[in-house]
Amino acid sequence: MLLTKNEKEIEYLSYILKREHKYIGLVASKNRFNNDLKKLKQNFNDDKLNEIDCPAGIMINAITPEEIAVSLISKIILLKNSV
Repeated sequence: MLLTKNEKEIEYLSYILKREHKYIGLVASKNRFNNDLKKLKQNFNDDKLNEIDCPAGIMINAITPEEIAVSLISKIILLKNSV
C-alpha cells in the first residue's frame, strides 16, 4: 500500500513496479491516479500499470478515515488468505 501526498509518488511507484510484488495498492483519488498514469506510461507498459490497484482496498463505498482503514485491511486479509 502506498499513501503519499507529494511529488515523490511517481518515484515510489516506479521503484515498486520494477521489483517483485504481490500487490500494489495506491490510496489516492482516481483523478490523481490518472495524472500519475500519464507520467508512468513513459517507462511502463499498460500490463505493468494494470498491476496498480487504485483506489486501494475493497470497494465498500468508504467515506470516513475509519471506513477507509477497514477497506484497506480487508484487502490485505483477502490477499493474505488467498492461495
